[in-house]
Amino acid sequence: MLLGGAAGTLIGGPLADQFGRRTVLVGSMLALPPLLAGFLLSGPVLGVAFAALAGAATIATFAVTIVMGQEYLPGRLGVAAGVTIGLSIGLGGVGAPLLGLLADAHGLRAVFETIVVLPLLALGPTLLLAVTTPRPAAPRRYGEPPAPAKVA
Repeated sequence: MLLGGAAGTLIGGPLADQFGRRTVLVGSMLALPPLLAGFLLSGPVLGVAFAALAGAATIATFAVTIVMGQEYLPGRLGVAAGVTIGLSIGLGGVGAPLLGLLADAHGLRAVFETIVVLPLLALGPTLLLAVTTPRPAAPRRYGEPPAPAKVA
């Protein structure tokens, strides 16, 4: 899963440049439940592939969400990045012990069954934020150099 996440880090930005940040963010949220369900239902060999793909889909959105947060607060890029990262890490810190309690009470399978549903629950707020994020002036294609700066 971590190796898949590393690949997702490298792939997420170019995919967002090619297809748009909203598409990558929503596509990732829609891809996660079947990938996690595949992990649960498959054997060990195929399970590793599903875990790697789930890691890639999860981590591919990190840079995308930071940029979208910065689009919300264009005059406060550092604050936007800090809030975006801090909120995601903070919510993970709150969720981890809760999932640990669930694992203690009902086993790891119950945790993964819960995790399959979580991206679907987050899809509504994600769509709302994605739709209300200001659109950039002119999207660039991957590998295309930025437009020259205007000199005053």
